[in-house]
Amino acid sequence: MVYKRLKIVKKQIDRVCKIPLIKLHRLGVKPIYITYLSLPVGLFGVVSLFTGPAWGPIFVFLYLILDVLDGTMARVTDTVSEYGGKIDFIFDRIIAISFLIGLYLSGIEPAFAIFAGLMIVIVSLDELKFKTKKH
Repeated sequence: MVYKRLKIVKKQIDRVCKIPLIKLHRLGVKPIYITYLSLPVGLFGVVSLFTGPAWGPIFVFLYLILDVLDGTMARVTDTVSEYGGKIDFIFDRIIAISFLIGLYLSGIEPAFAIFAGLMIVIVSLDELKFKTKKH
């Protein structure tokens, strides 16, 4: 059910962003470039959240935008690739785990960080199962 709703949201985002992303693609920007950019932006945002600079939330938000736009660009330009999907999946997990490490190091109850990590693993496995069923 969550994935059906997510699919509807993705279609709406694709429709809204199609023309600007196609123009960006024609300028030579590839979806994988956006994916590669999202990792350092996300890591900087997570580190900044726990070290004090006010830039943290801004960079985390920018990471989320980049994370959506890479897939959107791949779909609207018909350049979806298995490699891009795997890299995006791995980068998303790196950001999530770095956030949990930040929570743990900032003094949050260790059980919470472990529980949240377990939830990430469960969601990741469910997502992998969903992607496998599709093909």
